[in-house]
Amino acid sequence: MKNEFNIWKQDNTLLFEGYKKQNYLIKNTNPRSKLCIVFFSGNGLYFPNTEEEFTKTIIQNNRYEWLNISNDYLFRRKTGKMIFVRDIYKQWYIKGINSELNTIEKTADKLKNETEGYKIITVGSSAGGFAAVLFGILLNAEKIFSFSGQFSLSLILNETETPFLFSEKSNIQKNKYFDLPVLLKNSSSPVYYFFPYYNKDDYTQAQQVCNISTVFSFRIDAAEHGRTVLPETHKYLFFAKRKTINKLYKKINHKTITSEKFLCMVSMKYTLYYLYIKLKTFIKLLLPEKFVLWLKNKTRRIK
Repeated sequence: MKNEFNIWKQDNTLLFEGYKKQNYLIKNTNPRSKLCIVFFSGNGLYFPNTEEEFTKTIIQNNRYEWLNISNDYLFRRKTGKMIFVRDIYKQWYIKGINSELNTIEKTADKLKNETEGYKIITVGSSAGGFAAVLFGILLNAEKIFSFSGQFSLSLILNETETPFLFSEKSNIQKNKYFDLPVLLKNSSSPVYYFFPYYNKDDYTQAQQVCNISTVFSFRIDAAEHGRTVLPETHKYLFFAKRKTINKLYKKINHKTITSEKFLCMVSMKYTLYYLYIKLKTFIKLLLPEKFVLWLKNKTRRIK
C-alpha cells in the first residue's frame, strides 16, 4: 500500500504527535441527568494506515467513533455527560490513550474522576468493544455494550498483524488485560454482547464467555465483522432497563436474529413498519400483477 507506515513503531514521529493530544472528548449535556455514557473507538478509527489518512482523520478532523450520536436529541436529554475515547495506535488500549495516560490503569483513573457520581454505560465496537468491557469492569459500569468486541487478545496474537501485542505477550503489566474472562468472573457489571453469528472470529470470541453469567450474547444473522444491530436500535437499547434487556435475552436466547427483527423487538414503531412491509410483500405475491397496478393507480386518483 502506497505510503503505508508502521503504526506500532515506537519512534513514529507522526503518531507520537497524535499521542500527545488529549484523545478523549467530553460533552456535558443535561445537568439534571446523572447518566454518563463512555464511547470507545475501535481500530476502524482510520484506514488505511497511511500518513495521509492519519493526518486527515486524526490531526485535521479530530475523529472519534460514535461522535455523531451526541447530536441526537434523546441522547442529549437523557445523559448528563458523554465521553468519547480513542486509541490512535490501535492497540486495544494497551498503550493507554495519550503520552500522559499511557497505561490502562492511568486511563481508568482518569475516567473514574470524570464519571464520579454518575451511573456509567460503556459502549464500543470491535477493539472498542474490548475496551468497553475492560474499562466497564474497572469502572463498575451499570451496563456494558460490546458489538463484535474481542474478549481474548491471546487468540489474535500475531507477529505480523499485531506485532505490538505480540511483543508484549510476556509483559505481565500488559498481558494481564489480554484475556477478559478472568476479570469478568469477578465482575457484577452485565455485558450485552452482539455479534455476527456466522463470522468465524467473532463466534470464537463469543465461545470464550458462553459460561459467564454476566455476559448476555445476542446472535445476529450476519457474517461480516462489526455488522450487528442497526444504528437506530442504539437509542432504544442503551436507555432500556437491565431488567428489560434481560427479559428480551431470555426470549431470544440461542436464536439467531436479523438486525431488522431485533429493532422491531425493541421499537413498536418499527414493529408496525415491519408488519406493513411483510403485508405489502404478501399482497404482491398473492394478487395478479395487473390488479396491483390498477389498485396503485386507483389510490393515486383518490389522493
